[in-house]
Amino acid sequence: MERGVSVLSTRNADLPRKTQVGSITKSSYNGNGKDDQSVFKQGMLVFVHHDVDIWTEGTVSGIEGENILVTLPSGKEQWVKHKDIALRNECDYGSTEDLTLLTPLTCASVFQCLKKRYQQDVFYTRAGVTLVAINPFKDVPSLYKKEVIDRYHQLHGQRKVLSPHVFAIAQEAYSHMRQQVGRMNQSVIVSGESGSGKTVTAKHLMKYLTSISNSNAGDTGTRIESRILDSNPILEAFGNASTSRNSNSSRFGKYIQLQFQRNGQILGASIQTYLLEKTRVVHQSENERNFHIFYQMLNGGNDVEKEEWLGRKDSLFKMITNHGACTEDQQSWRQTREAMGDIGITAQQQDSIFKVLGAILHLGNLVFDGDGDQGCYVDTDDQGENS
Repeated sequence: MERGVSVLSTRNADLPRKTQVGSITKSSYNGNGKDDQSVFKQGMLVFVHHDVDIWTEGTVSGIEGENILVTLPSGKEQWVKHKDIALRNECDYGSTEDLTLLTPLTCASVFQCLKKRYQQDVFYTRAGVTLVAINPFKDVPSLYKKEVIDRYHQLHGQRKVLSPHVFAIAQEAYSHMRQQVGRMNQSVIVSGESGSGKTVTAKHLMKYLTSISNSNAGDTGTRIESRILDSNPILEAFGNASTSRNSNSSRFGKYIQLQFQRNGQILGASIQTYLLEKTRVVHQSENERNFHIFYQMLNGGNDVEKEEWLGRKDSLFKMITNHGACTEDQQSWRQTREAMGDIGITAQQQDSIFKVLGAILHLGNLVFDGDGDQGCYVDTDDQGENS
């Protein structure tokens, strides 16, 4: 569960600021923040630390010093230390939309709440002003369709009616920007570890903000919205890679600034990137890949293009590991080329870019630190296959 959790929060800011989410101690407590095994009594409901399930439910059935006998749902009894259990109550964790309402508020109760909601296909939960998002690891198009965007825009402020959602965070930032007197910039911080869904969450944020701000902007607004959203597949192609934990991991950081007119209509955007993992070009760990764009070229480009960009037939590119014919690469290639055209990169400019990438692949053979002949042979009469 922890692998798929990201957090979002909004705040007034001219520049991005750090935000800290308060930690929750693992140990049980008696209300004053101190560990106290005397808080546990026979018959109390508890969570028990579990090697597989992390936390599981139980009931105290006996106490001997620091050892507590707990009866598990299966009927099995287990002796545990007081530090390995936490108090629980009989609340409906799956219907709790705000983690701050949990009583008692412990690591175990937070985990149980998120777990129950995830099992119900509910992936967003509030934690005060912060939103906790869990990666569903599947497409959920019904959660982000146009009707949902309209609903969160029209019913903004009716917290009891609207469930926690990334759209609610976006709408809050947009409303604060519109309602504040004078110049009041807003920041939305998306934080989480690799595979938690930050890239997709950022795309949903951008889609929502450009959609609601473009409702009365006409063709000009539509073109601006299209160009902003088309930046995503290009950034992912040149800056994302498949890792052992995430098939679309961003290997760089980005600060996206959406610019609005006084009337709230979208005006433009700027994207600042930083800390690109340049070393990935010449070295990838086991079971990981280079940046997406190289595989998109190899799997998506036609024979004429590959011969022009990559040189002679049967070229060996040692930097390209874990390569093979991939339908997803071919689909992404078409999206990348279309997006490049939509934002104004001409066919001639694209051709120059891909020639540079081809030259990088050839240069990589001189500095590649792999073993022997491992790599990718590219035959311009075929779609390429592993060596």
